[in-house]
Amino acid sequence: MHVLAVSGLHLGIVLAGAWLALRRAGVRAAVAYPVVGLLVLLVLWIVGPRVSLVRASLLFVFLGLGSVLADLGLILRRSVDPLNGLAVAAIVILAMRPTELFEAGFQLTFAATAGILIVVSPGFRGRWQRWIERIAGKSRSAAPLVRYALTLIVISAAAQAGVAPVVGWHFGTFHPLQLGLNLLVVPLVTLALWIGLPVILLLALGSAGFCAAPFGWVLRALSWIVEAAARIPLVECAVSRWFGLWLIALVALVLLALRYAADSSS
Repeated sequence: MHVLAVSGLHLGIVLAGAWLALRRAGVRAAVAYPVVGLLVLLVLWIVGPRVSLVRASLLFVFLGLGSVLADLGLILRRSVDPLNGLAVAAIVILAMRPTELFEAGFQLTFAATAGILIVVSPGFRGRWQRWIERIAGKSRSAAPLVRYALTLIVISAAAQAGVAPVVGWHFGTFHPLQLGLNLLVVPLVTLALWIGLPVILLLALGSAGFCAAPFGWVLRALSWIVEAAARIPLVECAVSRWFGLWLIALVALVLLALRYAADSSS
C-alpha cells in the first residue's frame, strides 16, 4: 500500500533524479537546491499537502538551506543534521495539527524516515558500506548490481525497523518478507515515476497515446508482483498490539548495541 499511495518515497525518487541530472550537468549545489525546491512546490501543488509530502518537503528545505549556507561559507557543513531537519518538520506539522501525533500516517512516515536517517548517519554508514564493498568486490562484473541490491536491503531494513512497531500496534500485522519483496517493487516504482512523468508531459502536449505504452507495461508488472506477493504464505502475520511495543524495545536494543559496538572507546 505504501508504494501505491503518494508519499515521501515518491517525492524522494523524483528529487533524487532531478538532483542527479542537475549535478551531472555541472550545476552548483547552491543553484541546484533552489531549482529542485521549485519542483517540490510543484509536486505539493499537484498532489496537495499530505503529511508525508509536507514532512519530506520540510526536510528538503532544511537540508537545502543548510547546504546553500555551507556552500557560501556561512555555516559549517557538519552542522546540517538531517535528524534535526526531521525534528523541525515534526514540530511544524504538530504546531499546525497537534492531533496528527496520534495518527498512524504521521507515525509511519516519521518512523520510516528516522530509521533510514539513523542508518545512513556517519556513525552507522561506514560499517555496513564496508561490508557491502567486501561482498561486491568478490562479485567482479556483477559488483554494481550486488552493491545496489545490498544497499536497498539495508535501507529497506532500516525503514521496516521504524514502521514495523507502528504497523503492529495499529493494524495487528507483521510482514517478515518485506525486505525481499522490496528488491522487486522499489525499482519498479522508480521506473514507473521516471517513465510516467515524461509521458504525462507528452500527452499534455498532444502526443499520440501509444507513447504511454511503456508506462502501462511497468504499472502492469508492479500490479502483478503485488498481487502475486499477497498470495505467498506468511507474507502477513497477525499479531497482538503488544507485539508492536515488543518490536519498539527490540529496535531500540539493536540500535544501542550497534552504537556501543561502533564506539572505539568501548
